[in-house]
Amino acid sequence: MKPALKILAASGQLGSGIPEDAFRAGVAQQADVIGADMGSIDPGPFCLGSGQVGAGGEALRRDIRMVLEAHKHTGAPLLMGSAGTADRRPQLDAVVEVVEVVEVVESVARERGLSFRMAVIGADIPNDVIVRSITAGTVKPCGVVPQLTSAEVPRSTGVVAQMGVEPFQRALEMGAEVIVAGRSCDTSMFAAIARMRGYDLGATMHLAKLIECCSSCADPGGREAAMGVIGDGWFTVESMDPRQRCTPVSVAAHALYEQSDPFLLEEPGGVIDLTGSRYEQVDERRVRVTGPSGAPPTRTT
Repeated sequence: MKPALKILAASGQLGSGIPEDAFRAGVAQQADVIGADMGSIDPGPFCLGSGQVGAGGEALRRDIRMVLEAHKHTGAPLLMGSAGTADRRPQLDAVVEVVEVVEVVESVARERGLSFRMAVIGADIPNDVIVRSITAGTVKPCGVVPQLTSAEVPRSTGVVAQMGVEPFQRALEMGAEVIVAGRSCDTSMFAAIARMRGYDLGATMHLAKLIECCSSCADPGGREAAMGVIGDGWFTVESMDPRQRCTPVSVAAHALYEQSDPFLLEEPGGVIDLTGSRYEQVDERRVRVTGPSGAPPTRTT
């Protein structure tokens, strides 16, 4: 039987201000993994087209300082995805658009005397690769959007591809302790290590989807840190803010967030079937989930 794995969701958008008390409470529980999302489609295409960062400056510096110190305190790997809001690389030879964030990480590390192995993973796709793929017939529309054509590609100022758990896992296998990645599926940072350790696909991805927006799955919802604990065939979710409680209704409702189908959730790593999911109140503030199943993705590249 696998030991329970603690996954702390630090922020749904790093740089927007991590609520400190709840985050400190999560760190005190000695998480095994710390994950943070940085991106959002809420600003629309502006950040991708312009290359500007949606959340930056001192607010980002403060949030990164907090998660780096938590990494040092717990020894837990720190996985940050969708860095820089839209995560594009405006120049071929540059590091990802995330370079501003990476510079912040390095300067904060020098200030605080931290030392770690960091991996930077770009998500940019060169135009010629896209055109070749269109010509080969391997580019398909996602949802109801029209088919991409070769004539449209050169008009793009930047194209990024959403990554699943695999790039994070590769970086971890190479010894990375802190990962800053480009465009990432919002579950990838929270699911990568659990999948590496053989936890069930359905349970892992469902848990990751529930905590990627932190305490939005609680009542009342918010942006405070959330803890997911996964074991064999089950997981629990809990807000780290004592004023918020997870309930079967709040957790099941958040499973519908940004989904067109209430039962089937399609992620880069597979299709999650929630038909058999059961949500049980464990105590005043935690919910235990059993029953989700997973299957390989329906679309491959």
